[in-house]
Amino acid sequence: MAPGRGRKPTYDINKIAAIVNATLQTKPDGMTHWSCRTMAESQGVSKSTIHTIWQGHNLKPHRIETFKLSRDQDFGRNPPITIYMGVSVNIPLRIFDKNQGEKARTEIDITHAQRQQDAAQAQVFSDVDSAYFTLVSSVNLLQPYKGADGYLETATRIRDSMSFAYQRGQAALLDYLDAQRDYRATQVAYINLVGSYLSAASQLNTAVGREVIQ
Repeated sequence: MAPGRGRKPTYDINKIAAIVNATLQTKPDGMTHWSCRTMAESQGVSKSTIHTIWQGHNLKPHRIETFKLSRDQDFGRNPPITIYMGVSVNIPLRIFDKNQGEKARTEIDITHAQRQQDAAQAQVFSDVDSAYFTLVSSVNLLQPYKGADGYLETATRIRDSMSFAYQRGQAALLDYLDAQRDYRATQVAYINLVGSYLSAASQLNTAVGREVIQ
């Protein structure tokens, strides 16, 4: 008979069970899992035998997380096929919340919206303060123009008096023209201040969001 053509050695169920149990329950020194070579050396069999047994029991040591052997008292003693034994696998899985990303994104959006609201609120307060300050300033500047002794009445009296005197030859033309120029300058300044007041009032109404000054 030619070498290598004879009957291949067979192993009883106890040997197979020992190899399977060692694969599942132990590790080689300094390594994370068994290889065909290390297991063959440990059990005194060939690498091809280890490969056959592992393949027959669907064992992949490099992919094993945790294993749980059956608690059946007859387990491995009377299997339906003498070269096989059953193994149940219990691999703990990490729980992953598929909505976790959406929750984080929602929290970011809420924070961003809150910051935008705070910024808008601060801008409104700033606009109101600015418009109110301009309005008060315009009112204060308009005060001297009003009343019997205000700039408008004073400029009007001076112009009328100078006009009366000029018509009767009691005042020079230059004096009359100066009075007329001062009157017009006072009128223009008053109109400009009224325009500033109305603009400030409009800005204040816009900043507040309703008509507070008519």
